[in-house]
Amino acid sequence: MKEGPKPCSDPIIRQKLQNSTTVVAAVGEDVKLPCWVTSGRLLYWLKNNKTLDRFYMRVRVKFNRYLRIKRVRKEDAGFLYLCQQKNECGNTDSFTWNVSLTGK
Repeated sequence: MKEGPKPCSDPIIRQKLQNSTTVVAAVGEDVKLPCWVTSGRLLYWLKNNKTLDRFYMRVRVKFNRYLRIKRVRKEDAGFLYLCQQKNECGNTDSFTWNVSLTGK
């Protein structure tokens, strides 16, 4: 018996259960933006609607876990960081973080 295509499960990002999407840090601190994925496959990050290069010196992406910005700078703040997930069928889910700096 031949099987048909398997149904796709909707991608789910767990942070949507949280109320706050802003991370506050002082210049020079490391910032961690979690993005826990419970289903789906492809995960990528956007900064200001542009794909973030995960090989940028101060950015580290832990697949299906988080984005870390090392030694945050003024130019890292004020942008939206979007964690987006896509499954095999093209369905997407996303979550947005904002980085804000304290007055140090």
